[in-house]
This record gives sequence, C-alpha cells and structure tokens, in this order.
Amino acid sequence: MLPPDIEGRKIFIYQGAVNMGRGLELMIDALPFINHAIFLIVGDGDIKKQLISKVRKAGLDEKVKFLGMVSTEELRNITAQASLGVSLEEDLGLNYRYALPNKLYDYIQAKIPVLVSDLPDMKALVESYDVGIVLKERTPANVAKSIQEILENKSSMVAQLQKAADEFVWEEESKKLKNLFNDLK
Repeated sequence: MLPPDIEGRKIFIYQGAVNMGRGLELMIDALPFINHAIFLIVGDGDIKKQLISKVRKAGLDEKVKFLGMVSTEELRNITAQASLGVSLEEDLGLNYRYALPNKLYDYIQAKIPVLVSDLPDMKALVESYDVGIVLKERTPANVAKSIQEILENKSSMVAQLQKAADEFVWEEESKKLKNLFNDLK
C-alpha cells in the first residue's frame, strides 16, 4: 500500500534486493536536488537498516519510504503508480555488468520510464527501445538532472514503453525460444 502522504508528488520506485551495489545510496543522495518527489524502496536486504539511518540523518524521511516486502500483486499496483523506475546497479563484476534485472521488465510492463546504470545490456535495452535514460555520470546532481529530463520527456516515451511492453511478454518470448530450439535440430 502506498504511503498516505504522497499526493501531488512524483513517485520514483526501486524494487528488489536492498543490498550494496544497487545504487540506492546514490539515489538517496540525489533527492535533495529533486522537488515534489518521493522515493519508494520496495524490498528488503542487508543494508536496509543503514539506509534508514542515512535517510534519517539527512532529514529525508518525507522523501524516502521503505515499504519492505509486498505481494506480487501489490508490487504491480505500486509500480504502476510510479513516474519512474530506477535500476542503478554498480559494476561490481560480470553478474552486475551483464544482468538485465527483472525490475526493468516490471517497470516496462507498468509503462513507466527507467533510469539505469551505464552497463552494457541495460544500456542496450533502454537505448534500443527509448524507454528511459542511461546514467553516464554517477553523481547525485546528474541523477537529479537525468530524472528531470525523463519527467520532462515522459509523454514522448509512452508509445515506446507500450511497444516494449507488448514485446516483452511470455507469448513473444516463447516464440523466440521455440525458434532457438528448432535451430538446434
């Protein structure tokens, strides 16, 4: 369930593991540069307590809400109400570098633009479908600038988000899988 005090604010969402290397600290550090916004962190993990402490010390309690673990249905509902989805993983090794997190596909299915790390596969997805921005410089000011750019251009991304959402469904993916198996014969 969404916090009651978000009316009139832009909602940014992160869903997934609340662990090191996910770019959550960077996103929190960017929030003082962004007006009329709230950042929802949906999930749990190793650094959740540290992040809660960081938010309190920075006086950002009104801008960051930790929703913890929620049901799949509730996650879909929350995500659909967001203005932007973030996936700012750090390049901590091959797993991060070449990953395409499920959250990206969840954001696309919810038809919300994304802000992602400049990692090869995330960059390729976002740029080829034009569904968001790839963060080139990992600074709080640049995160804020990139978010503002996405919000200003969100209406131009609607058709691209719909196209990507239509393509990234099981029915379409299963066709690719069948073709792959047929090619192996």
